[in-house]
Amino acid sequence: MSKNIPRRFGLYALVFAIQSLYLPLNHGLREGVIWDTRWDTLIPLWAVWIVPYSMAWPVWLASYAWAALWMEEKLYRALMVASVVAVVTAIAAFTLYPTYIIRPALVGSDWATEWMRWLYNTDGVFNAFPSGHVYFTTILTLFWSRWLPRGRWLWGAFWLVVCLSTLFTKQHYIPDLFGGAGLAWVGYRVGLWWVSYGSADAREGSIGVQSGGYVNT
Repeated sequence: MSKNIPRRFGLYALVFAIQSLYLPLNHGLREGVIWDTRWDTLIPLWAVWIVPYSMAWPVWLASYAWAALWMEEKLYRALMVASVVAVVTAIAAFTLYPTYIIRPALVGSDWATEWMRWLYNTDGVFNAFPSGHVYFTTILTLFWSRWLPRGRWLWGAFWLVVCLSTLFTKQHYIPDLFGGAGLAWVGYRVGLWWVSYGSADAREGSIGVQSGGYVNT
């Protein structure tokens, strides 16, 4: 377990404090653009996908907390830098280039549709590009796969399910996913560069790589 728990959780809290600026923008913006494609019209609304869409948040929070407790120091700092880069850039994009979605009408009263109805009533239509669900999930997938390579297949599956859930719940359009994934990749590379300053361990890809288990710092 890390010896710097307060500082680590302080950085963790900073990431989500910045991300919380999503809320006033999501409900306060009134004008923006729709950035969809013709392929989006072919994707059906599938209410049951509200389950993985909603479960992404507790997985993120738990994964960041576990990393704060156990991740190797240098890799954790890279994770924090990557996350701050992603959320700051996303908030800037939401503010300077507002995008929104048009949601379909919900028909039915089954549990999944009612859950979708609650989501639509509480979550605004703005802040579509880039997808927060995708950039958080991508960042965690990249860093956890680097930290514990044996579990990368599980993270890859989680990443795919979350991406699909954003489309089947009609919470995002296809370009939003590419924007979120691209932003996460840029943050990932910046994070690794930041903690290594171009040193040999970054070039050789050795920062934080383990075959399993945890590193005490």
